[in-house]
Amino acid sequence: MLEVIDLFKSYSVKKGERVIALDHVNLTFSETGLVFILGRSGAGKSTFLNVLGGLDRADSGEIRIDDRSSKEFRDADFDACRNSYLGFVFQEYHLLSEYSVRGNLELALSLQGKASDPSLIAQTLGAVDLSGYEERKVNELSGGQRQRVAIARALIKNPKVILADEPTGALDSESSIEVFRLLQRLAKEKLVIVVSHDQDFAKTYGDRIITFKDGKVVKDETLHEVQKCSQNPSQLILEKAHLRWNNSLKIALSSSFAKPVKLVVSILLTSIAFTFLGVAASAARLDEEASGIDALNYTHSNYVHIEKEATQLNDDPGSYYLFSMPLGEQDLQSLEAKTGLHFEGRIKKNKIPLQNNYAESLTGTLYYYPTEIKDFYPIDVLPKEFDLVSGRLPQKENEACITLRELEGFQHFGYQIYDVKKQSDVVTPGQEITKETILGKALTGNGASPLYTIVGVLDTHFDSASFASLKVADDGDKTAKKDIKSSLVSTLENRDENSFDDLLFTLRKAKPSYTRNNRFYLHYFTAAVALSDPNTNRMATYNAGHEFLPDQPFVFAQSKNKLETNEVLVSPNDFVKFLPTEPIAMSSSILSRYSALANEGNRLYATSDDPKPFGELPQTTQDLFPRFRLYETLAFAQEHLSEAEQENFPFNLYGSSAQNATSDDHLRAFHNFVWQTCMAEEPSENQDLIAPWRKAFIPFFNDKITAAIQGHEDVIYQGLSATLSMNENDVTNRIEGIKVVGFYFPTGDFRNGDITAGCLIISDELADLYLPYRFDYFDSALAYLPLGGDAEKQIVADFFARSGRHVSGVAYSVKSDALTCVSNAKQVDRSYGILFLIIGGVMLFFAILLFASLIASSINSRQKEIGILRALGARSKDIFLIYGLESLIVAFLCAIFSCLATFLATSAINRAFMSVIYPVSYFNCDGLVVLLLFASAILTAFLSSFVPAYHSAKKPPVEAIRSL
Repeated sequence: MLEVIDLFKSYSVKKGERVIALDHVNLTFSETGLVFILGRSGAGKSTFLNVLGGLDRADSGEIRIDDRSSKEFRDADFDACRNSYLGFVFQEYHLLSEYSVRGNLELALSLQGKASDPSLIAQTLGAVDLSGYEERKVNELSGGQRQRVAIARALIKNPKVILADEPTGALDSESSIEVFRLLQRLAKEKLVIVVSHDQDFAKTYGDRIITFKDGKVVKDETLHEVQKCSQNPSQLILEKAHLRWNNSLKIALSSSFAKPVKLVVSILLTSIAFTFLGVAASAARLDEEASGIDALNYTHSNYVHIEKEATQLNDDPGSYYLFSMPLGEQDLQSLEAKTGLHFEGRIKKNKIPLQNNYAESLTGTLYYYPTEIKDFYPIDVLPKEFDLVSGRLPQKENEACITLRELEGFQHFGYQIYDVKKQSDVVTPGQEITKETILGKALTGNGASPLYTIVGVLDTHFDSASFASLKVADDGDKTAKKDIKSSLVSTLENRDENSFDDLLFTLRKAKPSYTRNNRFYLHYFTAAVALSDPNTNRMATYNAGHEFLPDQPFVFAQSKNKLETNEVLVSPNDFVKFLPTEPIAMSSSILSRYSALANEGNRLYATSDDPKPFGELPQTTQDLFPRFRLYETLAFAQEHLSEAEQENFPFNLYGSSAQNATSDDHLRAFHNFVWQTCMAEEPSENQDLIAPWRKAFIPFFNDKITAAIQGHEDVIYQGLSATLSMNENDVTNRIEGIKVVGFYFPTGDFRNGDITAGCLIISDELADLYLPYRFDYFDSALAYLPLGGDAEKQIVADFFARSGRHVSGVAYSVKSDALTCVSNAKQVDRSYGILFLIIGGVMLFFAILLFASLIASSINSRQKEIGILRALGARSKDIFLIYGLESLIVAFLCAIFSCLATFLATSAINRAFMSVIYPVSYFNCDGLVVLLLFASAILTAFLSSFVPAYHSAKKPPVEAIRSL
């Protein structure tokens, strides 16, 4: 039973006015019969059909279907009603063109959750006189045939009511007659309600004619009696629509490719955005340890070079001091116990320059070929992996093996040697030098006498191919000017310094050893020490100096020629920092002398552009030293001015014009010279000029300051107590009671036997306590590293555990160019990864907008399909599923393309790095990156399509139908 009760429906039009479409309509329909709804346009007949079919909602009133009232219906109930109880036929057929005739009918079955039934389809097509049309395409049919297919689609669901809106409006007369005859036939078993303008057809085929005018039923005429409704309505059973995945996918695919140009552009731009994300993720996915092992293996870095370093953290966050420490035998034993590798100590002073043995001069910068032998290595621990490619191993102390890399240097530059008898052996670069002909040649050091005879050539597995671009070109370009990458040069230099490639292999007893050598035994190593002033809680860092007293130091006990155990000397600037701030009362003669110097200084600089503060006399012990320095440099300049003038001192270099210079000009210039150079912490250039004046000034200064502080030594001396320790947090190794007994004057290069500023002069006994490795010390340790084993993994893990982390104390540090490159790449990856992430995030935002635009465009272009599906009973979630699948299809395409682009981009970046650094995958495009890209694509699809898809799915069915 179908009944409408008091249906009322109105619409808003312009300016807020409302038009009544249905004005309290009341009708009851029989269970069968062909009912025509007539009326002029705007009479309300189509609105009535839409409300009756649940495509639109009435403002008030109700529809009763069997035992159910529309007042109880939800949207899903109306959808289910169209799916099982009602069948729609439209004026424009509204068949899905991408489906065949069979496909359109199968879609209707699919919505009812039924599988395709060929016999039922054939039977239904037979009922509409279209037998055998199953496989025909919709666009191959005539208008009348299409309408009969539309009727068949409604009929195959076996509805109780068929609603037809102008079913013959687009047909010719003959086709219209066929359609009405068909509907008349169907009306014998079902209720068929037809909206039409044609009264003739209504009277010819209709059983009942209902006329609408202004939203009201103005006439209800029964032409033929039909089966009446039962007094006891049957139970309404509604079946919810279930659109199958294959149909949803098919519609989604056809929708996705409806606008190929826009689809391609959207996929391209979105893929680019995802690619930036992929590259950023690949940078973050760099596995340092795995990449480090790859780097060592690929470049045959079969060595581990270790230095001992002391770290002292400063008060400023992130600030620290790093110092090299010497290694002793116990360090080598400790490293061997930890790693299972045999370590040999290395000494930097063992280098042998190859310039004396090359026949051609090292003009320019030759990056590839070795310029020196770095150290010696004993053959009794020669790694078995090294191949002897020519000759034999050394048997005498003056015999040695070179490496293939060193042989390349001789092959390029030639070979020469001149012995003490002036007998020469020269092989020019044009002559062939092989691993055989190099045997028997002698190697010299800095002197002319031969030191070692070459008896063999070893292959240390140097990766020559990786550095081939650094070789001299065939056209004679020995500097390889434009083809050298600075990073590759640095990598090769680090490898040469840290590996076996540039060593000389000899008997162990032939290896030089540097132990204690008279008073200079500390020259060959430095140690990090800290000297603290308890008065100021200040921490100052110094290098360890040698134990003898420098020339003419200032000390409080002038007779002292040796430091006691707890005594140290510091540089002048540091000495001032340890002076107490006690008041000091100098003798009247000293004060009178200083006053005279102050007056002279004020007069001398009265018209100078560089006035000096002569006006204040020292009041405390801490004021004394800087003031005294100013006064005494002027006193020295006065005493020696005539001597300087006689020796043609270059006054013009220190502020005096060479022409028309007065005596004051010369004095002022000479004082500036003494002030700037004779007490400088770091002696400047032009040492030939400075040295004699400095030598004369130091005893002069010592005598004057001794006289100035006479009687106050105890006050000053008591304030110069300190504590010696490795760092501020090292409590166990502190040495208390250190006395700063004076200062020294820096004289130049520490390693040439001079003392540089910042050195801490310590006693022999203190060196024994604080520096235990004075004998048989080493600058570093070298071991052969078997690649692919546990030792390699441990070394790599230790390297990255320490890399970038600074903690106060002493630790062993692995020196590896390959691992350093990986560590640097990690830092670069972090920086560029953030940049890529920002760019990717911005582009992802635009990708979401593009995606949303694509989906919105698809929704607009697919209104026909949506309207048809809603009319057939498809639920909102079915529509939402279609758009969701369409978004996922596009998203997966974007993800696939972006994965491919990320792989290609990271591969290109890796190749660029490999060409100039090391062949390591610095950007790791692995499975997690792929997963991230797909997840990002899905998220983008959801964010961009949810709103328009949800809006479209929730749109009232009548709006979708109107868009048809």
